[in-house]
This record gives sequence, C-alpha cells and structure tokens, in this order.
Amino acid sequence: MNLDNAIDIAQTDTEISFSLVFDAPRELVFQTFSEAEHLQKWWGPKFCPVSNITVDFKVGGEWRYSLQIPDGEERWAKAIYDEIVPNERIVFTDYLITPKGDVIKDFPSKKVTVTFDDTGGKTHMNVHVQLTSVMERQKLVDLGFMPGFQDALGNLRELLDQIKSKE
Repeated sequence: MNLDNAIDIAQTDTEISFSLVFDAPRELVFQTFSEAEHLQKWWGPKFCPVSNITVDFKVGGEWRYSLQIPDGEERWAKAIYDEIVPNERIVFTDYLITPKGDVIKDFPSKKVTVTFDDTGGKTHMNVHVQLTSVMERQKLVDLGFMPGFQDALGNLRELLDQIKSKE
C-alpha cells in the first residue's frame, strides 16, 4: 500500500482531524478548495453529487451548495470564510441550511480549519473540525460524516491526479 494514500484520523470529544499527503503542489491543492468548478467535482461523497454551488472566496464570503442524497432529498449547506491565508490556511464555519438559506438549528455547525504544508513538492493537508459539544460531534458522526468525508478526500485525490495528468 502506498502510504501517501493513507488518511490519518484523530478524534477527541469535540474534534475530528483528517491528515493526509497529496502528490501535488500545495498551490494546486489550495486552488481545489477555493474555486467552485473544483469543489463541485470532489466535495461530498460519490453517492451525493454536489450542485447549486457558489463560492465567494474571501474573508466573510459565503460558499453555498447542495448535496443530492441517494433517497432523493437535496441537502443544502453553507460555509462562511473566517480566515484565508493563500496556499497555507482556510478557516470556515459550516452550517446545514434550508434551500432559502436559513440555518437549521437541529444540525451541528462546525468550525473547519484546513492547513496546507509543502513537503518537497507534495502537500501535507490537515482538516481540523471543531464542534461545541460531545453530542454535536456524535450527531455529525451519526449523519455519516466520517465515511462521507473520507470518500470526498478520495475524490480530491482523483481530481488532483486528473489535473496533473493534463499538465
């Protein structure tokens, strides 16, 4: 097994972290987090395609999208960008919303910090998800977040490989 394909996952009572290495420069990996055309291709698990995506990539800007759930339901979400350091760090707060944009209070919001570190032409990426309580973390896990996000990271790896093969 290629260890570069491994996803290290760590959890505490209120946190979940995913750490992995991509065989791609960090500028490219960062770009796949900042542009709607890329996010649409990899964000979310394969069985829940992303649609209706808009990205206003700036501090205070909003990223909004919907996921097509296998049972036919459309699940909407938005993220508000809290911090952006080009090619190094993105911090956003993520919410499930109604199609009109109202935050659904019954679902946990989460603060997400993504860091991109250059490791000799490869990128070590860490995604740190912070929740406010044990109950919120468990609710997120019960919603299938763990396998769904791991699948999304696999999609990202495939997208990066496709982009690199065209260069």
